[in-house]
Amino acid sequence: MSRFVLIPGFGGAADVDFVAPMLAREHEVSVVEATDPLVTDADTILVGYSLGAVRAAAHAATHPVSALVLLCGWAQLTPRLLDWTRHAHDEAFARHTMVGPDSDRAPLVRPELLDLVETLPVPRLGDIRCPTLVIGARYDLVAMAHQSRLLHGGIADSHHLELPTGHAALVERPAEVLSLLSAFATHPSVVPVVAG
Repeated sequence: MSRFVLIPGFGGAADVDFVAPMLAREHEVSVVEATDPLVTDADTILVGYSLGAVRAAAHAATHPVSALVLLCGWAQLTPRLLDWTRHAHDEAFARHTMVGPDSDRAPLVRPELLDLVETLPVPRLGDIRCPTLVIGARYDLVAMAHQSRLLHGGIADSHHLELPTGHAALVERPAEVLSLLSAFATHPSVVPVVAG
């Protein structure tokens, strides 16, 4: 049984409402908010989503983890991302920019988490030494799809996949994300398959 630690994004624990209990059917799972203390060991599969992916990458560069999953994260803070955080307090704007063109789902954004973007440390990607799965989103208007490719390019032992979603991949495709996490936990050296 694998031990997962999930760090959600701008929606806080609500981001992982579906994935966490489903993963817990076969694995030990804990959810750590972006501002909570984080403790991992060599048996931990650390999963970060969005804002949580930045924190997870920074942590994995300096602490032991068995594997790392970065979902819709970013390698560098860009003016576009900063601008998005300033406008994302508007619920309609956040919804429009976080989901893909075919989605009817509405992601949650906790305004107090938007301010964390500027305070997170820049991950030292070259110091990450564990198998890493980087999952980007084709229609990501928040972090942008190229940011996941930058993460992948900066981490030596990484695989990259792209989902046909917006930034809110956990809201739009929770079952697919769950399947990818489970497959990666079982075989971190094999690239899971993405449909669509």
